[in-house]
Amino acid sequence: MKDSTRKMLAARIPTLIRNNFSRKIIAALIAIVVLIAVKNQDQPQESIIRNVKVRFELPQNVRFQTHGEPEVFVRLTVKGKSSVLNRLAPDRFSLPVKITAADVRNGRVSLNPEDVIFNKSIFYDDIEIINVQPAVYNLKLDTIVERKIPVHITHSKKDLPSGYMLEEIRVPGDQEYVTVKGPERIVRNISKIDTDTVPLNQITQDFNMTVPLICPDPDVTLSFDKVVVLGKIADHVLREISDVPVRLLLSPPFNLTNVNEYELQPEKVRIRYLEPRRRDNMKNAVKASFHVMVDISGLHSGAKECQVLYRCVRPDVKIIEVHPATITVTVKSNQFAAKSNNTETSAE
Repeated sequence: MKDSTRKMLAARIPTLIRNNFSRKIIAALIAIVVLIAVKNQDQPQESIIRNVKVRFELPQNVRFQTHGEPEVFVRLTVKGKSSVLNRLAPDRFSLPVKITAADVRNGRVSLNPEDVIFNKSIFYDDIEIINVQPAVYNLKLDTIVERKIPVHITHSKKDLPSGYMLEEIRVPGDQEYVTVKGPERIVRNISKIDTDTVPLNQITQDFNMTVPLICPDPDVTLSFDKVVVLGKIADHVLREISDVPVRLLLSPPFNLTNVNEYELQPEKVRIRYLEPRRRDNMKNAVKASFHVMVDISGLHSGAKECQVLYRCVRPDVKIIEVHPATITVTVKSNQFAAKSNNTETSAE
């Protein structure tokens, strides 16, 4: 292009534009670059938000096995303008999870993007929650139940001073059962609630004392933690009774005609026993209260040394000794022995 033509064209460009033209071109290029960058910045992008806390809502009578709610955090994948994403913090999000009965049965719960709450304001445009990781949380829950469980009085009659007997030990009627509240997995295995051991080593008369209950597990509670224990004590007298007859213990079918075919040596025994020293004018034990027997099963001839079996029909009487402890039983006649053998042969 000729210089004259160039000058003519330059003359047509306004002076405002011609002045510092090269700098203005550079400024225009920079403005275009900034415009493109700003435009791209406003395009939706994805970002990861870590350490977003989960808040669980449990059904009534359900609780976590751990003491208190466990701290559970998730990672969110979100989508929005980068100008917003760059300023997001975990505390802008919350994830409330309502545990249902089905979740309790299954032992797990889903963590869903649609349940995430974004705490937005005029300074934050809305964003999209794409997913939650982990998407499933394994639950360790307990169902809380209540059961009435019997109170068991822990004691040992052997602890009583010599010569005294425990006639009765009990708790009042309204304390026979205690309500136990706690996790069903624990409560279902509790069959009784023990008391502390009742101290009987120095008890010589009726008593009324308060004894603590033993809680079987730290995760359960009792409706009361102490009971009143009532006891009746009887002191005993060592007595002796002689000439108690010995009976034959027969196996069915009974054949009383054969009883006279046996001879017992001795036919009577002596019994030493303990019975309460009566304060209620009851009579002492009599011979009819004692049953002394020998078992003659299988004895058809000859003699047999038989152990003496005994019992007393009165539960408050304790037999200490029976003398002699064995009885010799003899078949009195060979005729009876032969008769028994013939009976056995016919049966075969």
